[in-house]
Amino acid sequence: MSDEAALLRTIYAEPDDDAPRLVYADWLDENGQPERAEFLRVQIELANRDDYTSDEYRKLDERAGLLLEEYRVKWTAPFTAFGDAIRDERVWVGFLRGLPESLSLTGAAVGDFEIIRLLPNLRHLEINSSPLAPDVLREIAGLSNLDKLTTEATRFETAWLTHLESLPCWTHVRILEDLNARAWGAFQERRISKIALLPPEQQRSAAIRYLRATELNDSVRQGEPVKAVRLVQQSTTDAELRLLSYLPELEEIEIAYGRETATGLEHLAKLPNLKAIHLGRANTESLVPLMKCKTLERLEYVGSGFAELRDEGVIGLEQLTNLQHLTLVGGRLGDGTLRRIGALRELRTLDLDFDTLDDETALVGLSNLPNLQSLTLNGRERTRDELQELVAQALRRAAILSKDTYGLL
Repeated sequence: MSDEAALLRTIYAEPDDDAPRLVYADWLDENGQPERAEFLRVQIELANRDDYTSDEYRKLDERAGLLLEEYRVKWTAPFTAFGDAIRDERVWVGFLRGLPESLSLTGAAVGDFEIIRLLPNLRHLEINSSPLAPDVLREIAGLSNLDKLTTEATRFETAWLTHLESLPCWTHVRILEDLNARAWGAFQERRISKIALLPPEQQRSAAIRYLRATELNDSVRQGEPVKAVRLVQQSTTDAELRLLSYLPELEEIEIAYGRETATGLEHLAKLPNLKAIHLGRANTESLVPLMKCKTLERLEYVGSGFAELRDEGVIGLEQLTNLQHLTLVGGRLGDGTLRRIGALRELRTLDLDFDTLDDETALVGLSNLPNLQSLTLNGRERTRDELQELVAQALRRAAILSKDTYGLL
């Protein structure tokens, strides 16, 4: 084995570790490839920065672009057999932290997929408008370092999911086709549940690799605490929420346009430091698992219109005694929920949609919240005086109904 091959093997044994890549950059310097060495160092530096709008970041990004423009042909020489496909932009090889670890196939021919065999350490793979087949999927499933797989405008049969079962548990898979929802959820659960078989340190690493492959979480780093996570328009499944349970330091989670149910929220309920959870265009009809999160200070639920949150979906809400901000919008809540909210003495802001009340006196509890500063009921902001008037009206109506009933007796 050559020195270079040994260095690359070390890199791919720990693909998120910068140290082996920097050692490889030193070797490139010593072996007449200073431009390639510089490219590795610049891309590694860019990957470790979050100041995307700073002058320093812009200069580094421009330098990486210039180096790649000048040397791309040389650095992609191992793929010359696919030269026509690359020139026609059916195939695009991208570099991550200095090495060819990203591949995009757009309008590809059947033979173009053979390039995957030359890139066994791919991290990102995107397939658009290309003829997938089971044998290609089996090839993809063997990519042991794959972090992200996306297919779009590409025929994909639900039965083909079985060919991807051996993908790593952390791989963020997005098949943008109309698959059977139950089969998709079961596939994700079978694949991702394998995280339980990993040693503890690898479980955490797997969770972070998954997050880095999603949108909006590229600032997450291996070896650093993860305090906040955003999963927006990722069609997040219950199985993917299992991955988050291996990050006990998590304090804030946002999920929007997901496929989460109460089963997925059970995984989040294991997080001992969770302070805020935002569910936008929520899919779940029950928040009950979250009532175990006694550290919660903010709970926001905005329904999707397809799932309905009712009183039975917030049983135990009164136990969240540290809650300061509560949003429950887009459901069909009633008296029971109002009474539970009345026990939340630390509540500062409340945005609540409720259905027709069987007992309007359930509003009384809201008027007794000592720290309430902002109140919105059924989309309308209410002052404390307006709330008191609503309560007074409810009590008057209740008294009248009581007298009417007494008269009938």
